[in-house]
Amino acid sequence: MTVDQKNELMRLDVVGVKDETPMIRSFELAAPGGNELPSFTAGAHIIVHLPGGYERQYSLSGDPADARRYRLGVLKLENGRGGSAAFHREIELGDSLSVSAPRNHFGLDEAAEHFRFIAGGIGITPFMSMVPVLKREGRAFHLDICTRTRAETPFLDELDRLVEQGVARFHHDGGNPDNGLQVEESLREVDLSCHVYCCGPMGLMKAVRKTSRHWPRDNIHFELFGSTQPAAKTGT
Repeated sequence: MTVDQKNELMRLDVVGVKDETPMIRSFELAAPGGNELPSFTAGAHIIVHLPGGYERQYSLSGDPADARRYRLGVLKLENGRGGSAAFHREIELGDSLSVSAPRNHFGLDEAAEHFRFIAGGIGITPFMSMVPVLKREGRAFHLDICTRTRAETPFLDELDRLVEQGVARFHHDGGNPDNGLQVEESLREVDLSCHVYCCGPMGLMKAVRKTSRHWPRDNIHFELFGSTQPAAKTGT
């Protein structure tokens, strides 16, 4: 694995590409020769340097126990011309990319015993690294998956299993938020000691923030992505 010591970048190969939905593609990155990658914790992200000089943050959506691959989920934005367009139009199997070491501003609270995850669209990605950790540790969680339709939901095989196990639920709104997850009703019966994590569109996060305004500040966590800004903000 080649590492740029000055900028602390790794050069990784694209070893897997999959169309999760018509608009979301997952990419698997690995070190040349299959060497182990720097470890990461649930909720972590990396900064990817893309053609055109773009730098974008992407959540690691694989199991942290997998030391040889990083998985990313990338949404193709309508009229996108930056990182989204570069990934979907230019990055192919066998290409290589420069990426940062994993960083985490959206980590699991070590003392929490129960978690409520609320994911909207591509916001499911950080939770895909959290779920396997909590399952191994035997800590309780519930995942609300909010998308327009089943066909627009990534990682379906994995999420279907969680739904079958009773720890997740799909909320397909068909493009009308009124038909989706009712945040206030969903959180009304959740104990205030529970830690709530939300990642998704601004409307969804605003609804969660409004509903949880009376909760302990440290128990509410939001993931907010920018180009190269810190990837998450906690509390209100």
